Amino acid sequence: MKQTLSRFDLTMIVISLVIGMGIFRTPASVAADAGNQLVFFAAWIFAGIVSLCGALTFAEIGSRYPCHGGFYNIMALTYNPATAFSINWATLISNAASTAAVALAGTEYLFAVFIKDTNEIADIYKKLFCIGIILLLFLINYVGLRMSATMQNILMMMKIGMILLIIVSPFFISNTHAIFDSNITYKSFSLLAFSMCFKSVFFTCGGYQQTVNFGADIPDGNKQIPKAIITGFLVILFLYISINIAYVSSLGFQTLANTKTPAALIIQQMIGEKAGIAFSFLMFFCVMGYVNVCMLSNPRVCYAMAKEQLLPKVFGEMHEKTQVPRASLALFSAITIVTLFLSTEFDKIVNIIMFFDSISFVGLISSIFYLRHKNISLLSDKPYKIMAYPILPIFLF
Repeated sequence: MKQTLSRFDLTMIVISLVIGMGIFRTPASVAADAGNQLVFFAAWIFAGIVSLCGALTFAEIGSRYPCHGGFYNIMALTYNPATAFSINWATLISNAASTAAVALAGTEYLFAVFIKDTNEIADIYKKLFCIGIILLLFLINYVGLRMSATMQNILMMMKIGMILLIIVSPFFISNTHAIFDSNITYKSFSLLAFSMCFKSVFFTCGGYQQTVNFGADIPDGNKQIPKAIITGFLVILFLYISINIAYVSSLGFQTLANTKTPAALIIQQMIGEKAGIAFSFLMFFCVMGYVNVCMLSNPRVCYAMAKEQLLPKVFGEMHEKTQVPRASLALFSAITIVTLFLSTEFDKIVNIIMFFDSISFVGLISSIFYLRHKNISLLSDKPYKIMAYPILPIFLF
């Protein structure tokens, strides 16, 4: 089978899997939980270090076992197919639900451009429009991996452009604020407040583990996967640290802690009255980037499970020219659409499904010990190896 993705494509996928809508909202929650700038920046730096350790660990896992739907295949190899199927199926439904929720949020942003009060519109119309967007992205992905990867690159560059716009905002806002208050010392650090920030910061830094689903789509996957993951995550760390500095500098720490939409507030200060339209359009395309990358990644898990005869055979068919598991893509798109109409009920069990997400993450991380112990490496006798093994992967637990 031809390998369609380049290292740049995979790097953009890594960034897309991590940078969703979170970085435009969660810094406000982190600031409210932190209480001061010292705890705020310490939480982001700590999350960045831990996530970088995770990215390096997954770089070795992906290097050792590059394959389609690696998230399932690696767990099936390490444990057994039944365990891998159970965990991955729960994760798949969770990803479909989050994809539906994010798509619906993006629709709200776009509706806000044309309608002052979006509450006047029945939810059914919003969901129907959202389904139209999902079907459009389905068709783009159906045409071929090359087409969907190109679309992903465009959407991701637009999102990076929006982040860079916020990063440079202190240079265009007259009344900027000090990054640190002069009265903050090491005594201002609170371990309790620090720990309260974890949920938001780690939510914003997660997602990179799905990169292993594309191991067979890139030439020399044993070499290119580590390079793409490491490069992508270094870009993410730079953008995250820089944008949080811009939030504090442009808005002030207390204003940041008391707003739910810091990115919108900054753009309003920079652009003025036209900010609402500009922000809504930018956020819509940012959201669509996340939806598209989910439609790139998750069908490959269905494909891998079907190849193990855990799903009907049709879902294990990969179109030779397009490099797309079309039946699996249709399955994931259908699950996403169904969750749109069950969103009210589904919200009640999101926490349970997030529990399975944590299990799948820990399960996949622990596979590095099995791969190392058995010296498994599909494409090379000298796979990429992380330093400080086994301390670094143990640190993630």
